[in-house]
Amino acid sequence: MIRSTLIASLLSLLLSTSVAFAEHENHFDKAQWHQALEHFNLVGTALENQLFDDYSIAKQALTLGSYLWFEEQKGANNNAKESNQKLAQQLLLYAANQPDTLNKFDHGYLFNLLAQTYQVQGITSKAAYYFNKGIDVEYPDSCNNLGVMWEQQADFRKAEKTYLHCLSRSKEFATALLYLNLGTIYYNGSGQVVSNKKLGAMYWQKSYELFPFDADINYNLGVYHVNQTENYAQARYHFAYCAYKDLQCVAALSHKALIGKYANNPYLQDILTLQAQFEREHLLSERLKHAFDDSVYFDVATKHNLIFSVHKSKTEQVISVSVSFKKAQAERAINMLHRLIYIDMFSDLNINTLTLKQAITSQKNYTFHYLEQAHHLRHEADKRHYSITFND
Repeated sequence: MIRSTLIASLLSLLLSTSVAFAEHENHFDKAQWHQALEHFNLVGTALENQLFDDYSIAKQALTLGSYLWFEEQKGANNNAKESNQKLAQQLLLYAANQPDTLNKFDHGYLFNLLAQTYQVQGITSKAAYYFNKGIDVEYPDSCNNLGVMWEQQADFRKAEKTYLHCLSRSKEFATALLYLNLGTIYYNGSGQVVSNKKLGAMYWQKSYELFPFDADINYNLGVYHVNQTENYAQARYHFAYCAYKDLQCVAALSHKALIGKYANNPYLQDILTLQAQFEREHLLSERLKHAFDDSVYFDVATKHNLIFSVHKSKTEQVISVSVSFKKAQAERAINMLHRLIYIDMFSDLNINTLTLKQAITSQKNYTFHYLEQAHHLRHEADKRHYSITFND
């Protein structure tokens, strides 16, 4: 069916029934629908545009409203932006009044987004109402966002109750972000919540176990181990991981208790202990993706024109990791590969780094061992290939 015919018939039905909402002052007309549709045609992906005609009218309103809302959040603060944000909210409200035509995920996404539109307007009661509707359909972002809204208003007791309520409802809410937020409330003793650093760190550890690549959680755990457990090796481990992305972590590494301690060996052990098929590849892929200031993937050129690759045995186990680069990118390539495997950029490995750089300049092949892992540099035309092979 041609889109214009479908939209016209649907809008005729909408307009004939006055397009009623839960709040009677909210409505849109045919011209506004087409305005939102034209915007979606410009910014929506080719696949989304292709699927749009097959959506229910509620899913179409949700799609148009969400695109309009997010795009307008990027724009300047003016009357046109305010008008478009209002239209986005009206489209979302219309979708919310047809619950039978949306699946559970769409419901959660819709309620969470509606809540944010009211939060931006400063209408806290309605924002909380829709965040809670999202919680009712087990949408994790709604719980996190409601808790954060209370934190922003310095009502940490409500935030605590929100997080704990969600955890008691369903395991779907047990996310890394929720544990991070809840742990921070307890660790700091925020507002009327009594400080409990051990409990706070317990939730931080739960967050880390779910997603060990977050700079904030690594920094928090580093602080905990420096100040509470005095486990300085573990503190260095966390600070060294996030040092590439967070200047606070770089500064923390200069703590006098951490000087002389290195995190590269335990980090390497994380890799070597993974023996099951695909486990090692998954860990390395996630580290590479999240450990740097931009997302990096295997076998895809980075913005600095580096290409990282894994090499596997006949049993599909990763046996080595390599990076290909040109001479101008040598230092970045070496540092990134070292951090991927050993993490600690202030380790003894830097002695070998100097030799590596000299070999690159003189275009010589070079082989050495560090922590029993084999390192090899070779030259091929204008490219250099540097690899680390695991000794299992």
